[in-house]
Parts: sequence; C-alpha cells; structure tokens
Amino acid sequence: MALDLDGTLLDENKHVTPAVKKAVEEAAERGILPVPVTGRPLSGIPEEVMALPGVHTCITSNGALCFEDGREKFSAFLQEDIALGIAREAKRQGYLYSIFADGIGWADEKSYAALMAHFSNSSLLSYMEASRRPVAEWKTFQKVHGNRIENVWVRTPEASIADGLEEEIRTAAGKRVSTLRTLPMDVETVSSLADKGRAVTRLAEDLGIKREEILAIGNSPNDIGLLETAGISVAMGNAAKEVKDISAYETLDNRHDGAALAIRRFALGEG
Repeated sequence: MALDLDGTLLDENKHVTPAVKKAVEEAAERGILPVPVTGRPLSGIPEEVMALPGVHTCITSNGALCFEDGREKFSAFLQEDIALGIAREAKRQGYLYSIFADGIGWADEKSYAALMAHFSNSSLLSYMEASRRPVAEWKTFQKVHGNRIENVWVRTPEASIADGLEEEIRTAAGKRVSTLRTLPMDVETVSSLADKGRAVTRLAEDLGIKREEILAIGNSPNDIGLLETAGISVAMGNAAKEVKDISAYETLDNRHDGAALAIRRFALGEG
C-alpha cells in the first residue's frame, strides 16, 4: 500500500484517525506492507505515522529518497547549483522557501523567521517546527549538504506568479529537473529522476512485488505518477480533478476516513 500523507492518510488536523490506524493495522497483520509516500522530508513525517503497524519503509521528498528502518535505501538528489539558484531568486522576491537536504528544510535566518510567522496559527506549525532549520552560513551548508539536496519548495503570493516561476525554473534547468504543484501558489523542484511512482516501482522490484499488487491512494497532483504506477489507483474525495481523472477509483475525503475505506475495500476485500 503506497499511501500519500497530507490530504490522504492524515485528516485536516494532520493526524491519523482511529479508523485509518485500524485499517492499516489489519492490512499489516495480513502481510500487506504500508508505505508512506510523501512530499515531506523524513523529519516531517509524524511519529504517529511511523509508529503505525507494519511501517518500516517510507518514501520522502516526492520520491527523492527511500528509507528502510531509518536507513537510506536509495536516492535521487537535485544538483546544488539549481537548488541554490532557486533559493536566491525566492529570497530576492521575498517568497517563502526551503531547500531540503538530509531530511531538513533549510532557509536563511530572515526567511526562516518569516516562514515560522506565516504558519504560526496553522495546523502545519508542528510540521514546520520539526522539519525546518535556519542557515547562518551558506558555505557551511554547501560543504555539509551540497551533494544531498532532495527538493526545493517555494511559496509565492498567488498561482499566476507560481506559474511564471515554474516556467523560469524549467527553462533554466531543462531536463535536469521536474517541477511539482502541490498547491496552486507553490512550486517544488526535484531531480528529473525523483518521482513518487518511480520510487514505488523500484521499491516493489526490490521486494518482489508485482505492479498489480500495489494499491496507491492520493489526492494531489504530485501523486499522479504514483497513481499511474499502481495496479489499483484510488483518489481521495478531496483530490484535485486531474488526480480523479487518472485514478481508477474514488473514495471518501480525508474528513470521513476515505483512506480507511479504500484500504478495507481494495486491500482487505471488504464491501
């Protein structure tokens, strides 16, 4: 089971509901492997997700990294010059941003403070506090993390600005990157080799699991590669239209335990 987190496995308050936990537990008892597949870095995955029965493996940063029992299994890193160039432009424009490396999202001290202030009254605050750190000196950052950059996230003021930024990134970096839009005003950039679907395919091959034995559940455009890869693809009721259009099935939204319903139907064979 390849399970997206935000908007899928997690409810609107960013928690796993009892119904979802029970469904995952019952699936794990039958030998079905639950794998969180998320755009979050490793530090941003809630403890309650990692504590779910059967969760030993996770895919993070939109497919850039796969971990098994906390150890890195495989990776697809973004080139340093691309990541730092995007960060410089975001800082120049006053956009919120993070460069993800070694499981943490990094930003200059001023931008980090702005980020924390922006999410101070949000359900995402605990995630931001756990997964973000300020950078005092970029030269030190480059020495330590420069060859391990997973992703760059930028939040612009509005969707049209994000459209322009995404086009600029694609023009400058070409085939070296893929861009993702988890929200209309956000732009995320990863290596062209990083993709949720590609990562799940590789993991399945390592484990001897066939494509038709993969259940994927998601809600955002960054889940499309994942859903297209799986033998059984399920869009959440709160999913974007383009996600629903490419999925074979649709379940309830994340306010009504849609992930639990999908697991019970397609993994446990109920209903």
